[in-house]
Amino acid sequence: DAQIPEVEAAGLRVGSPVEARLLAFPNAPILGRINALIPELQRETRTVRVRIQTPNPEGRLRPGMFARIRLPDRNESAAQLLVPTDAVIVTGKRHLVIVATDKGRFVPVEVTPGQEADNRTEILAGLQEGEKIVVSGQFMIDSEASLRGTLARMDSARDAPEKAVAANTWAGTGVVNSVTENEIVLAHKAIPELQWPAMTMPFPLAQPGLAAAFSPGQSVRFSFSETETGPVIQSLHLLAETAP
Repeated sequence: DAQIPEVEAAGLRVGSPVEARLLAFPNAPILGRINALIPELQRETRTVRVRIQTPNPEGRLRPGMFARIRLPDRNESAAQLLVPTDAVIVTGKRHLVIVATDKGRFVPVEVTPGQEADNRTEILAGLQEGEKIVVSGQFMIDSEASLRGTLARMDSARDAPEKAVAANTWAGTGVVNSVTENEIVLAHKAIPELQWPAMTMPFPLAQPGLAAAFSPGQSVRFSFSETETGPVIQSLHLLAETAP
């Protein structure tokens, strides 16, 4: 039985050749093959138990002996596309990497990750060699809500890179948190069209003073459009007065 590090065990298969060197006989390697991969991970050591079958020349192998195991060499001829592990953003079911375009924009790209080792992650699909990426995708994350909002805005920019995204307009309802001449902070309900959850976020105003008639605690219906810099409030309507 051998304890194999988790990252190394992923590529092992039943029947793979293995070389064992007994500590008692270091100069007499024994060749064997894997005949079982135990489907259990040791949490304390992050290892997987592998059962290896070997011949027992001259009866040297005895219960309780220790050996060093050499695994089969990896196929170095197969090219691997690697990115820093911090560049991969995990959003539930999706894995995303932020890619820099030639026009100075950043767009989220869904990728299929492979093995991870030494703070690098293999990318099986979604990226091409030579593409420029944000090496630490966590720069934009201070909450799951802000992550989804940022990705939604970036998705909109990606889908319409050649035209003004201000034509894309959505509506929502929420409660006023604070107001300035050029900005309003709203605790808004979910916006399914953009896959936004309910969250509190600031919105720039299309015109200075657009929210001058509103005060914190009021419930409003609002419309906003997507621009290259993010969502901008186009209109506000009072729904009902909320008691202070």
